[in-house]
Amino acid sequence: FSKAAGINFKAYVNQSKVEAAKRLLKGGLSIADVMKETGFLSRTTFNRIFRQYAGVSPGQYLQQNSEKGEKQ
Repeated sequence: FSKAAGINFKAYVNQSKVEAAKRLLKGGLSIADVMKETGFLSRTTFNRIFRQYAGVSPGQYLQQNSEKGEKQ
């Protein structure tokens, strides 16, 4: 898997979960609901993984995207 995808399986799963979380946050779900929908059992783990792959916390991501929506 690592050779074909260029990343290990765990990283691929986490990256996929974060991309799904971003879509759900943009869709209006709360952070707690997104955490559950994407399969994270711990808010701490969700925040850590989200920040690792998105570069910002889920709350910051939500705030940045709501500000962009207001400006457009």
